[in-house]
Amino acid sequence: MNENTKKVVKMIIYYVIASCEKQDIQQCREVINIQYDMVSNGVKDEYLDNLINIFPKGHDVQNLYEEISKNGIDEMISAYNGALLAF
Repeated sequence: MNENTKKVVKMIIYYVIASCEKQDIQQCREVINIQYDMVSNGVKDEYLDNLINIFPKGHDVQNLYEEISKNGIDEMISAYNGALLAF
């Protein structure tokens, strides 16, 4: 598992802990599927960024997302794809 994939997995876990009522592996799968669909279907800027921006600057989810986003959309898709396999 590459470093960006690890960051996506970590970010999803933090995301679920911070924002979901149900906090289990199934919820992680649902969140990763939704976010992966957004990244791979070209609506990252329009929708996914807004889901992440509910967290304040400096929050672990926000920080990890910024790190992952720096590498471009193709690397993000690859990282999310790898994370799907982890869940």
